[in-house]
Amino acid sequence: MKSPITVGFLLSSLAAFSQVPGPPATPAVSAQRQVTIFVSAVDRGGNPLQSLTKDQVSVVDNNQPGTVQEVRNATELPLHLGMVLLCSKTHFAQEQKAAIDLAHKVLRPNVDKAFVLAAGGEKGGTSQLEWLPDADRVEAAIHALDKDSGLPDPFNFDLSNYSVATTRMNIQQIASGGPNVFDFIWKFMDTDLRPARRAIVLFRNPWGHSPGLDSRFHEIIEARHNKIIADAQEIWAALYVIGVEERVAPPPADLGRTYAPTLTGQGGQERVYDQEMDKLRNRQYNAGRNNVERLGVETGGGVWLNPKKDFSDAVAAIANRLKGSYALSYSVPQNVGGAVHSLQVRANHQDAHIATQKEYFARQ
Repeated sequence: MKSPITVGFLLSSLAAFSQVPGPPATPAVSAQRQVTIFVSAVDRGGNPLQSLTKDQVSVVDNNQPGTVQEVRNATELPLHLGMVLLCSKTHFAQEQKAAIDLAHKVLRPNVDKAFVLAAGGEKGGTSQLEWLPDADRVEAAIHALDKDSGLPDPFNFDLSNYSVATTRMNIQQIASGGPNVFDFIWKFMDTDLRPARRAIVLFRNPWGHSPGLDSRFHEIIEARHNKIIADAQEIWAALYVIGVEERVAPPPADLGRTYAPTLTGQGGQERVYDQEMDKLRNRQYNAGRNNVERLGVETGGGVWLNPKKDFSDAVAAIANRLKGSYALSYSVPQNVGGAVHSLQVRANHQDAHIATQKEYFARQ
């Protein structure tokens, strides 16, 4: 894991985009500590909130209430956007169209910038990335992606069933270790750490994020999700997840399958086995959904696991959240310390929804 991001980085971000000197250093004897964070705010209809005041929000830092000092519109800061398409035989063209649409909705020429890449696939991919300065360059790069060629993906869980004579068995697999697409994302983000809003749009298949059937696999997958979330939180990069390739459950065990005569006992056993396997697949798929949801919720982004076929609803919602960006400064008692801080930001009225990451890292 990279070294923790400091509160000072966020304060410098706020000072940079406002183009005024930051506040004088707080004496060590002060009983209060200043923190600045980034949030997105939308109204009840999902539209970017046009204004947000300090009286409209409340903050809890490590279970201690913070005093909101100031809220500023953060859209003057540049946006650094990454878009990661998932290699797919059936949905890749729709992913490309959605990513291009998003680029044209949110990128301002020579102000914001983006990079694009693909994950998974059968042929492997390239790690050569570049920051693209406008939506037209991004569109060309997206068109150049191949549905079969992508960087290694750490989540490609699969469960297969086999019949050998009278024996029924299932075999599971997960991605091996080693560098993966997220390692490339964080390394590339590190090439420009100037003050900016950071966001990563991910097309994800929930089935691939399933935790597996035994404790060893479960621990590996849990650790991989935790690392991705922590890496995103360290640089304040919100993850926006769009679900693709919703898994189609196999038919019920008593439909479309041929079993031995029930009187022999074998047919009944096979039927019961298949019924239990169907339940197991559904449990694994739902567990994968839960893991994907964590990526968005815990980093202050969002998740759309049942989007429209063309992903237009997810694209519009992501664009609105990026356009509703604010920098929020608050103070907490100096003794609310530690390297990792839990964070809760809530709207004080029902007409707004505020999202921010669930933890942040700071030196004591």
